[in-house]
Order: sequence, then structure tokens, then C-alpha cells
Amino acid sequence: MGQCSTLFHNRVADEESLNKRITPTEEQMTLQQERWNDLRDFLVDRLSDETGLSMRSWLQGSYKFRTQVRPLFMGEEFDIDLGLYFKWSGLASAGDYGPDDLKAACQTSLEVYGKETDHDVVSVEPPKKNCNRIRFNGDFHIDVPVYHLDEPNDDRTLASEDGWVKSDPKAIYIWFRDKFLDDDRAVVRRLIRYMKAWSILRYHGETGRPSSVLLTVLVADACISSRINSKWEDDDALQACIEVIIARLEANSRVLNPVDSSEDLSRLSDDQMGVLIQRLRDFQTVAQRANAAETSLAGAFLWQEAFGHFFPLPEDEVLVKSDRSLPVLYPQPEILVDISLPNGNRSTSINTVGPVPKKTKLKFTLMNLDRFPREAIFQWIVRNSGEEASRTNDLGHTSQAGPYAEENTAYNGRHFMDCMVVLHGNLISIRRVPVIVNNAQYMRRTRGGRPAWTSLR
Repeated sequence: MGQCSTLFHNRVADEESLNKRITPTEEQMTLQQERWNDLRDFLVDRLSDETGLSMRSWLQGSYKFRTQVRPLFMGEEFDIDLGLYFKWSGLASAGDYGPDDLKAACQTSLEVYGKETDHDVVSVEPPKKNCNRIRFNGDFHIDVPVYHLDEPNDDRTLASEDGWVKSDPKAIYIWFRDKFLDDDRAVVRRLIRYMKAWSILRYHGETGRPSSVLLTVLVADACISSRINSKWEDDDALQACIEVIIARLEANSRVLNPVDSSEDLSRLSDDQMGVLIQRLRDFQTVAQRANAAETSLAGAFLWQEAFGHFFPLPEDEVLVKSDRSLPVLYPQPEILVDISLPNGNRSTSINTVGPVPKKTKLKFTLMNLDRFPREAIFQWIVRNSGEEASRTNDLGHTSQAGPYAEENTAYNGRHFMDCMVVLHGNLISIRRVPVIVNNAQYMRRTRGGRPAWTSLR
């Protein structure tokens, strides 16, 4: 059994966990819901009047499945899918409107909404093959696919640039919902988020990334075959899922839509599928090594190979005093921090920073370099937390490698600069430097606190 279950998912809301760090905040979810509701009402009212057709809407995709992952890189956006359904009986081709007509009407309505609404619309994008897109402040966009709905036969057809295309997002959601009990479904949703986050991080800037629906079906089927339920710990369940998915894809790389056996969800070339399987094998190796680790710190260090700064480390006391997996031959790093405040003043501290204001420049220097082997590698990782960093989707990054690193403060909150000492791939020592950023607290601390003689300067 792995040692990092609470670092994957912690039932204590205030505790850091991978699930918490990759999941949208309640504030972000509320903002998306408000925009989605307002846009839906506007489009349904306008398009129903314009076409004379009765309409319905359906929230679909990751938001509907509740497997949405926050943007993991600055500049990326949340993706929401709002399906609009125009109702008439019979075949889609028997209606008064073709797919191009409905897509064009939707595009025009989005442009009108962008001009008339008080909400923070960034832009209305050119039409896409299967949908239209509108972008909002808050780092999210809403894709609006339009469908024909034959309600008596419960049949849906997507309006695409290729014509009418059979597509039923409601059916696959119902398939997913009905496969699991409520408590078990919560575990499956978290596993889907982990796999999506791994995929985003592993394929950043590359093509051939597996789609969200492909990963959803692969994880759901793996959970069914492995009988994963709410009693499983997330780290063990994730390893089991990866192993089942690899075996499945090696046996047959086609992944059929569970509600439409004529559709292959992979949409990857043979070469791209080969790359995916190899990367899953690498992920499997990480999971095996991490779950075999004797302590939470050793396991967390290995899990960050897959999840980077999004994977949290155990808190201070566990990390630096109770973890006996680290060799006693080596001390903790001693970190000197050179602090350059926005007003030009400078100071230093050791192994901690703050409170300091935003836009403070920090230089971290390893003081006891000579206490470590010459072959040792020094890795610095920034892990941000707090409402401001979360709202901006900037939860950290890998910083410089070497005996020193430089960073700037940007968000109020309690953050960490982690200095890890690695020898031949093994963690041999670590220091967590807490960085407290609080403009108001800094001003209270400094206001009136200087000796009287400093006023003579």
C-alpha cells in the first residue's frame, strides 16, 4: 500500500492535496455557472424566437461529469460545453434548417450577446467545425454545439461543418452515472482528474494528447474491471487503473464509445498511440516506485515526477523531523534569503521569509553546500497556495537548479520554496522555506516600528 493517500485526497478541506490543487475552486465554479446560465437563457430565448422551434439545453463535457481540471499552465482556460437542442420530429434532414443554418444563427447570437451583455466577454471566436466559442474573463470559454433533437425517439444529431453527425453526449453521461454507486463514483471522478492532469502536464506543447472523453472511458472501464470502490485509497487505485489501461491498449488500441460501438474514441494515429502507451508505462513505473516507498515524503518526491509542483509535500514537522527515510549522513539545507523590498530596502533571513509585500525580490542561497556530495543535484520548486494564486491558476513551478534560485512574490498567502537535494535519483535532504506574502500584515508590522533615530537619515 502507498503512503500518500492523504496527499492525493484529504477529507480536511483546508489541507493541501493533489485533488484540491487541480480542481477548480468554488468561486471559479460559481462564476462559470453564472455565465453559463445567463448565456443559455439569452441563446434559447433569441434562437427560439428566430427559428420558431422549441428548444432545450444540456450542460455536457467535463463540467457535467464533474471531472473538470483547472488550467495547469498560465494562459490556458477552463472549457465548458453548452449544448443547444432544436426540436422537431423525424430525421434531422427533414427539418426546415440545415446544420450550417443553425451554426450560423448561433454564431450571430453569440456576437450579439458579446456586444449587449454586461459580463466580461473577451471575444467571440470564429466558428469551429463542431461548435461555436465565446471567451470570458476568468480564464474560461464556453463551446456551444447545436443539435437536432427528435424528442419522441430520444435521438440527437450534431450540426457540423461535415453535415448532420450522430452524437449523443447525454447517453454517455448516463452510462457513466449508472455504472457506479454515488460513493464509488466520487473515487472514479478523482482518478479521471489525476489522469487528465498527468496527460496535460506530460503533453504540454505537443500534439497527440488523449482526449478527455477517451481518458474518462478508459478510467471508468478500468475501475469496473478492478472493482475499485470507495474503500480504495487513491494512490493504490491510480496504480491499478494505469496497469489495466496499459494492458487494454496493448491488446487492442481501439476504444469504442460505450454507447455507440461504431465510434472509436482514441482518434490517435498508430504512432501517437505507441507514444501514449510508452508514456503510460513510464507513469506506471513512477506509481510502482512511489507506492513502494516507506514514507510519505519518499513517495511524494516520486509522485512529483508525474505531477510536478501540483503534488504537495507533507507538512513541516513530518517533512523535516519525523521522516526517517532520509540518510542521517546529510544535514538539512540551510538557506540564506536575500530580500529586496519594492521600496528599495533590503534584508536577509534564514530558512523563512515574511511577511513581505508583493513584488518583493527573493534570492535563495544554499549556505552549507560543502556538507553535500559533489554529485548532488539541488532542485528548487515553488508551491503557491491561497485564494489569489488559485484564482489566477498559478500554483507554482519548477525553479532553477543549483545552489541558488531567484523568485518574485506575486500573491498574498503562505507559499513554499522547496529545496531538495538529490543524489543518484534519490532524495537525501530537503528544506521547506515558508514564504508569507501579506501586504496588509507587512504594513502593520513596519508602521511605527522603526527606532526614532532612523528618522535622521
